[in-house]
Amino acid sequence: MPLMNFPSRADRLKLLEELRRLEQEQGKNFTGKELYEAYKQAFLALDRRMEPLYAPDGQGLPPDLTAKDKQELSELMLQAGMAGEQYLAAWLAAHRGEDLGTGLPGMVQQLQRLMNKDFDALSLYDPAKPQTLPEIQENARTKTIDLRGRNFKKLGNMQNARMLMTLHGANGKPRTGVFTKATHVRVKGRFQEILDRAKSQCGPEGAAELDQFLSKAKKYFFNIGQTTRDGRAFPQNASDDLTVGIMLNDLRTLTQMQDKEAPTTQIVKDYLAELQLDLNKISGKAIKTLRSGLAELTDHIPSLINSYSLQLQDGERLDNRNSAMSAVADLLGIGDRIARSENMRFIDDEGKTVEGSFMEFGKGLDLNAHPEDSVFLNFSPRSNENTRNQLLKSIADLQILDHLCLNVDRHPGNLMYQVDKEGNLIGVQGIDNDSSFGARMHMGSDFESLKVISKSMVNKLEGLTPEMMRFALRGRGLSEAEIHLAGHRLDRLKTKIKQGAIRTVPDDKFAALDPKDYLYEKGNGNLFAMVRDQIDETLQYRRENNLPFKPLLSEEPPEMAKVPVTERKYTVAGMVDASDRVGRLLDNRETGFRVKDLTGIRGSSENFKNMVAAAQKTAHLPEYLNRQQKLDPGLPLRDKASKESTAAFDDAFEKLRSTTTAYLKGKMQQRGASSLETLRGKNAYEQARIDYAKKLLNTVSLYEKLRKGPQTEEEKAEEQSLIDRRAIEARRAAQKQGQEAQRQPDAPQQPSPQRGGAGT
Repeated sequence: MPLMNFPSRADRLKLLEELRRLEQEQGKNFTGKELYEAYKQAFLALDRRMEPLYAPDGQGLPPDLTAKDKQELSELMLQAGMAGEQYLAAWLAAHRGEDLGTGLPGMVQQLQRLMNKDFDALSLYDPAKPQTLPEIQENARTKTIDLRGRNFKKLGNMQNARMLMTLHGANGKPRTGVFTKATHVRVKGRFQEILDRAKSQCGPEGAAELDQFLSKAKKYFFNIGQTTRDGRAFPQNASDDLTVGIMLNDLRTLTQMQDKEAPTTQIVKDYLAELQLDLNKISGKAIKTLRSGLAELTDHIPSLINSYSLQLQDGERLDNRNSAMSAVADLLGIGDRIARSENMRFIDDEGKTVEGSFMEFGKGLDLNAHPEDSVFLNFSPRSNENTRNQLLKSIADLQILDHLCLNVDRHPGNLMYQVDKEGNLIGVQGIDNDSSFGARMHMGSDFESLKVISKSMVNKLEGLTPEMMRFALRGRGLSEAEIHLAGHRLDRLKTKIKQGAIRTVPDDKFAALDPKDYLYEKGNGNLFAMVRDQIDETLQYRRENNLPFKPLLSEEPPEMAKVPVTERKYTVAGMVDASDRVGRLLDNRETGFRVKDLTGIRGSSENFKNMVAAAQKTAHLPEYLNRQQKLDPGLPLRDKASKESTAAFDDAFEKLRSTTTAYLKGKMQQRGASSLETLRGKNAYEQARIDYAKKLLNTVSLYEKLRKGPQTEEEKAEEQSLIDRRAIEARRAAQKQGQEAQRQPDAPQQPSPQRGGAGT
């Protein structure tokens, strides 16, 4: 289902009409009718409360949202969200295996996603810094940043390639972090590529045998009573993804048992024979190909995590799980326990929009990667009760969050350690939380490492329902199964707490605990043991290197280019982008020859020189308009104030189009070509000029498409939101100017000139 932007008031009315139409299609009695009616009434109550907040005032703009508005809207959204989740759960229970994304449940699911983003944006709203409801909703949309012409350092050694950047939000506050391009699970796909290479190295019989690899593996796992990562029996109708995951885990286990670094040829041959594949039909070269490919896959820990530990399927997104975990952390009131993350897009040098997510830098010391930072830790004052309470409670809270979100990859490399100026450890923060959620069930062993929980966390959990959990995860790219299982984990955790299997500790009493009360010596996910071992290693490093303690005075973020959050569609900024693209062609970023060389060599026609001159004028137009103070990139194209600058761009691109067309037509006549596709130059230089002209003509076409403006209803709504936001900004600027004028003291009155004359 496509991701929708925030609906305006008119859009909401259309959605309600669509709901009524779908109700009629369902008939009088449909699954969960009573629950659906409760949801619809809650949604209508929310809509009625929102209606006056869209109504324009005397200046034609909606009112600012008050603290009372925020509270009442939040409560109504939560009520509607929970009612919606109850209906969806009932529908799923009655229609197991059916698609939730169509018909009436599909529309409810869509509205839940939209409402959840509203709820997120509202929770971050500060009434002390007034905004209107449309503004708040606009802030909740997936942000788009413009990276054209910028170079960013890339970070490696993580599940995903990441780019360092600093974002500046509407309040001007910088947020340093990393952008991760949207990444998807490809374990089964990579396995299939290995299998295809091996098949190409066999005869027909060997290829046919390898074609049965997965089917024989499924049959074998089912017959021996193989269990999955969550301890459940291997199903007869198991997916290929799950089969590959179990196979990789088997090979990794066999390799470790034989004390090898990677699966050997013999290990792979023995395993294939156990699956009852006929090795006599498979060539030795194909076996070696399988061995090297499977060795690479089993050595790639994320592949095992995704396919075996989380039971994800190929195509599911990974990067947005950070954002989903942030949502749960906020729900529990511990948003600072992990690095905040959100879904985002950026525009690359080709003008293409790239999906991904932004994660703020973790706060604290990375002792795993930088043990030299241990100089900022003062290990002597361990008896400090307050700081020890803070540290142990933060570990306990992060451990519960990891458990609820099924984070299976918490290790020293994705933990940050927070210290105060005296060198006391006061907290931990989790980063890189994309190995979370997943489609596997809970196991009993998942609870073994959970020995304590803070009282404040218990209070939060008591007020949290599975419906609230599922509502918080809507619109974050998780599958329906993953959302459902998150609610199931919440129920099981609350049951364990009530049974006393997990000890509740008052927030200020952690320092009084004996370590055996919270440590689980077998490890297996116990965060307390992990932190203790990391600190012990850090202390050892300090001793071996004889490093003295140094107080941490400040935490300076890395220096990075500033990236403003921008919206460029349907604005003057979009035309500036088109001019910049022409400039990149002139700067030789996309041509094989320098343009000045192409114009300077013998054989350059006047038509070609005229075209280059038009391109140069087009490329320098934004700079010229800026000097003339006639350029405002933020203006929407249909704003009257943008007419002068849009007219200048139109003239420049029309001139570029006409000169480019004249040059190419002339060349077609010279070379006897019937079309641009068949036009060929007589030598490399002429061909380079022709290619250059074609690229300029493509740029003109892109500009003309941009000038057509929004075509679909969704694009029109997006453009309107830009215009509304611009109007609100103008109103605020006018109010501020008026307030400043009132604060200025009145100018002193000049004395009136005295009239002189006789008799006075």
